[in-house]
Order: sequence, then C-alpha cells, then structure tokens
Amino acid sequence: MTERIRILMLNKLRWPWVGGVERVAEQIFERLPERYPVSMTYVYISQTDCFQDQKISEHQRAIELPNFFYTWFRRTLIGRMPWSFRLFAWVRRQACEHDAMLLHWPFPLGLLAWLWAGVGVRRAMPLHVFWHSDVRRYPLIMFFLGPLLRYMLKKSAGIIVTSPQMLQYSPWLQAYAAKTHVVPLGVPLGRFKNPVVPVPDHLPDKFFLCVGRLAAYKGYDVLLNALKGQSWPVLIVGQGPLEQELK
Repeated sequence: MTERIRILMLNKLRWPWVGGVERVAEQIFERLPERYPVSMTYVYISQTDCFQDQKISEHQRAIELPNFFYTWFRRTLIGRMPWSFRLFAWVRRQACEHDAMLLHWPFPLGLLAWLWAGVGVRRAMPLHVFWHSDVRRYPLIMFFLGPLLRYMLKKSAGIIVTSPQMLQYSPWLQAYAAKTHVVPLGVPLGRFKNPVVPVPDHLPDKFFLCVGRLAAYKGYDVLLNALKGQSWPVLIVGQGPLEQELK
C-alpha cells in the first residue's frame, strides 16, 4: 500500500463563506484525497469565535480556529482578513507532522505563521503557494510585508496560478516563473444541471457573460468602460456591494 503524503493546507476562511478562494480550497480538500495518495489537514479561521478539530474522514481533518475580530468586535473581517493568534501555535505544531504545506494567497497571517513555524522545525517542509491574486488595495501593508513575501516565494517549492495572464502581469511572480505552474480552475458541472438564473430571451447570439461576486476587485468597471460605444450587450449574474452601482 502506498504511503500517503500528508499535506497541511492554510487558508483564511472556509466554505460556505462566500469566496472564490474558499471554493477552490474546498474542492482541493474534498477531491485530492479521493484521487491521489494524500491526506489533508485544513487549518483555517472561523467566521465567529468557534473552535473545532474535526476528523471528517480517514484522510481529511479540518481545524477551525477562533476569530479574534469576532470575539472582540463581532466582526469576521477587518481589512478583508480574519485574525487568530492560535494560528501560529497550530501551524508550528502541525508542521512537524506533515510532509508539505499548501498556502492560499492572499493570506498575510498565513505567511507570518509559516515563518513562525520555520523556527525550530527540524526538517525542511516543502511549501507550495496557490497564488489567487495580487494585493493592490493596501500598499502600506504590502510595503512592510514585501520582503517577507519575496522570501516566501523564493523558498517555496512551487507556485500555482490559475491563468497565464496572472504569471505574465504579476510583478511578484515574474522572478519565479521557472517554478510557477498554471492550473486552470476546475468547474463542478453537477452544480449547473438545474440553472436558477433565467436567461433573457432577447439576447443576441454573441454577448458578454460575467458571473461572480459584484465587488470592485472583479474589474466590472474595466469591462464596462472598454465597451463604451460598442453595441455588445453584457449579462452580469451575481450579488455584492456594487449591485446598485452596476445597475
């Protein structure tokens, strides 16, 4: 029997928190142990002050850590990020029990926890970074985190992006192109057997379709500005803070 590779996966939150990163992380957590000889421990921060150490299956374990922001301010996120002081201790403890780590970025606290875990760990544990996006809204924070982030990318065994464009245009990744791998996002087709959004019957044969959370970082404004003066219609499906503005 093949010995399973033990993977420690870090992410800021977990599905059903609404987010593309959380969906991807959940797909990896659910499907990877089914298809390959790996076992996974998923460490993430709670939406509340909940703590759980749950064995979901023989090869799946989920560790949910209390959210400091919820405990003190009754909020899940501040600056679009959660916080848990327990993350440092748990990552350092689990690092000695796993063969590799997968960190979903952006997650600055996960970066700091990885650095903390490296102190006192007797053996080197390969780190793989799933790079979902650059951080552009907080330049001051990135100014201070920049050297640590470059150090993490330099030390990582591999970097995963979901499109060639991310690698081409990210100023953080270009120096590490040789170890960056493009892995397109997977689509669970079973979710789309019964569509819940009616498609307007007056649409022409060709049109733009955008499906996603209606948030600024998705770039809807870029698309709409690019189509000014054009006759191509745009069908936008989703909910979020920009809903009224886009309408």
